[in-house]
Amino acid sequence: MTRAASTAALIMVLLGLVAVLLAPAESRTLTRIRPAELWGGPTGAAPAGAATAAGVPAAASPARPTVHVLEQVSPIVGPESTLVESLGFEMHDRLTTVLPKGTPVPVRRIVTFRTSGDDQKEIRLHVLRGQSEAVAQDRSLGWVRVGDLPPGPRGSVKIAVMFEVADGAIIMTAVDPANGRVFSIEPSEAPPGMLP
Repeated sequence: MTRAASTAALIMVLLGLVAVLLAPAESRTLTRIRPAELWGGPTGAAPAGAATAAGVPAAASPARPTVHVLEQVSPIVGPESTLVESLGFEMHDRLTTVLPKGTPVPVRRIVTFRTSGDDQKEIRLHVLRGQSEAVAQDRSLGWVRVGDLPPGPRGSVKIAVMFEVADGAIIMTAVDPANGRVFSIEPSEAPPGMLP
């Protein structure tokens, strides 16, 4: 299968299956949501008039999440098709688990984030896999930057970030859950003031 065909198949899977919303806020309750709620409609079409990542109106064309591959062939998947390590991100020097060890694959979960400042342009996440809550004992998969956020007061902009393990790869995508607008996601350095 060609890379383009694999990417197209992956996008169709992303748009066609039910995702689980994991809120890293105080309650950390799990809520089921439909992918159409994230990517714009029952067939994954962006709502008419919604802006694409380039800022051009979408006019009911299919939303195409930008897929960011953290590891193409990851040792996180064991021989019994379950995760042998947890996958998550750093928060307050601890691993916040998104996909726990022992989870059958393929699997995906969505974590929603809110901006912490007025007119915030980006969020940065340090993604890790491992078996410890201590960041220093886990394997860093690097920092990622979710950019091109719309302006707005602190906490008003939401970012739905999907963490997925499928076909041995760890991937991420990010969208605005309110309108399906795709956010860019790319490798990054640690934010100023963070230790490497």
